[in-house]
Amino acid sequence: HRDLHSFPTRRSSDLVCFGGKEAVGKALTTGLTEINWDEIEVNPGEQQAVCLYGRAISQARELDIQRWFLNWWKLENHILVHAIAVGSVGT
Repeated sequence: HRDLHSFPTRRSSDLVCFGGKEAVGKALTTGLTEINWDEIEVNPGEQQAVCLYGRAISQARELDIQRWFLNWWKLENHILVHAIAVGSVGT
């Protein structure tokens, strides 16, 4: 993933965090309907970019998710965020 310093504004970094929460919720197969916003923490630019709490971590364990990868792109006035959930080998 890219460092948020490549984005010129605070608004862009906030949008990456918001989009990251949405993407992680979808990867957890629940979206954000069964998981609260504060149960998913996205810290772009950090080594550990995704931290889960509460129901989000329970769902990740149920799905055997071991690691997360986030990637984002800025395209004109849009920011696209992808979350990839990686499970154990063979799952």
